[in-house]
Amino acid sequence: MTVFGAKSALSIVIPAHDPGPFLAEALRSVVSQEYVNWECVVVDDGSSEDLSWVDEVDPRIRRIRRANRGPSAARNAGVAATNGDFVAFLDADDIWRPDKLSRQITSLKAHPDSVLCHTGAELIDTFGKVLASWPDGREIRDYAHLLKRPVLGVSGVVVRRVSLLEAGGWNVFLQAAEDSDLWLRLILLGTFIYDDEPLWQYRIHSRNASFNAVAMAEGIDQVLRQHEALARQRGDRVLLKSIRSTRQASRRGWGATAYDQARTHLAERRLRLFGWRWLDALRLNPRYTLVATGRYLLRLNGPQAMDRN
Repeated sequence: MTVFGAKSALSIVIPAHDPGPFLAEALRSVVSQEYVNWECVVVDDGSSEDLSWVDEVDPRIRRIRRANRGPSAARNAGVAATNGDFVAFLDADDIWRPDKLSRQITSLKAHPDSVLCHTGAELIDTFGKVLASWPDGREIRDYAHLLKRPVLGVSGVVVRRVSLLEAGGWNVFLQAAEDSDLWLRLILLGTFIYDDEPLWQYRIHSRNASFNAVAMAEGIDQVLRQHEALARQRGDRVLLKSIRSTRQASRRGWGATAYDQARTHLAERRLRLFGWRWLDALRLNPRYTLVATGRYLLRLNGPQAMDRN
């Protein structure tokens, strides 16, 4: 078993800001990995919760406490505090399947030109019940392909440290879509490997169900505008057209996400949050929101009838 101070092949970074009960389950999924040559840093990002119990979970896990600066800065701090050749990121409310890391490390070693490996996933609820497959699971062929939908699950990624550092790490100045920004910088350095097995689980709960879809839409739009400017400088009209189309599609997609959040809040009788999310959906994707709401009103079968079909 590897302990801190020794060289580990893989470093695991978990940012945690008042993570609640889910962090313990996330750490259990780390300790249960078939691949054992890892170190793990939990970056306590200014939590009001007492996370000192983390230090007793496993000798390969340690905690760093710092003032709250957001998940990007926390991930950068975790990377700086570790030394593995590969880096995996895990959000404090997500879960890994036991064979996740072993499969990804094997794939990366078999493809030396690759910079990153990501996998399929499942969406789960608060209690761990599987709700659906990860909606963005797909093989990414190249930069232009990723630009069409630059969304990968953070907890599904293992990246080469040298590539992560060359790309510049996480952008702490972005308030949203910082992961999309990083993936787009990384794919310029090499290929991505995709394992379509659902090797991790993304948990949907009240805290992540209430994030601001408008902020996410604007964050991705900010990232895409930067790449649009690069395409314009290169005179790449095909890519420029693709990016503009992606910006429009992204806004519509986040509108649908806001509507799903509104549905969740209505089902749980959080009417104020329902109202805000419904207005967000209307702002981002008015046609979809009005049609879906109309279908719901016609059915009159209760809030659970609100769906995307």
